[in-house]
This record gives sequence, structure tokens and C-alpha cells, in this order.
Amino acid sequence: MLYPCADGSATTIFSGLRYSRIDAEADATVITPLPVGSLARSSSRDEDWIDPVVGVRHVFPLAKSWTATVQADIGGGLDSEFSSMNTATIDYQFSETLKLSGGYRYARIDKDDDDLLFEQTAKGLLLGLSFNF
Repeated sequence: MLYPCADGSATTIFSGLRYSRIDAEADATVITPLPVGSLARSSSRDEDWIDPVVGVRHVFPLAKSWTATVQADIGGGLDSEFSSMNTATIDYQFSETLKLSGGYRYARIDKDDDDLLFEQTAKGLLLGLSFNF
């Protein structure tokens, strides 16, 4: 749903699905002074899941071809307990089909089931190129 505002900005309420995947690997070696030498172990785990999300996005016009975008969503409940993503960008629209974005993203996922505990926070700068068709 798009809600245009009088100042030229626009708010969008959205919903969708978030796909998450873990490819984890761990190797450990214990070196002992005993005659057995060293003990080595390794383990790996792959898991993926999908959760519903709902969110809001607001786009502010700054100047000709320039906008600022803030977006926040929250999800979880099917395969994870909680997930969220918050993003703020400055965007430059080269044409109707091409946009360059730079900004900051904070994402979090909490998943806890019988045999997997996964809590991740990822944050940092982002740079993106969007093609609309």
C-alpha cells in the first residue's frame, strides 16, 4: 500500500517472506603432551528457513534525482522466533530504471529449536545498485 504525502514523500506498508540460510563449519584440534599426539574434530551444519515479515518504508525527496529512504520490518513466528531489518539510505536515481543507494543496515535473527540455537546481529554500511523493469 502506497500512501503519498503532501510534501512529495511517500510511505509504503509491505509484507512478504524472508529466506534465511546458515552454512556453518567448525574445526578444532587439541594438542596434548601425551603420546596420543593431537585430537582433531570437525562439524558442519546447513539449515534454511522462511519467515513472514511486515514493514514500512518512507521515501523523502531531497533534490532532483536524490531521495532518502528509511525502512523497518519485523518478522518471525514460523521457523524463527524473531527477525528484523532496519535500513536508512541516500539514493540517486540515474534514470527510471537505474538507482544507486548507499547507507546503513541493522539486521537481527533469533532462531531456537530443539537442535539449533542461532542468534545473529549484522550491521554496517551498504552500497546497492537497483534495476527496475
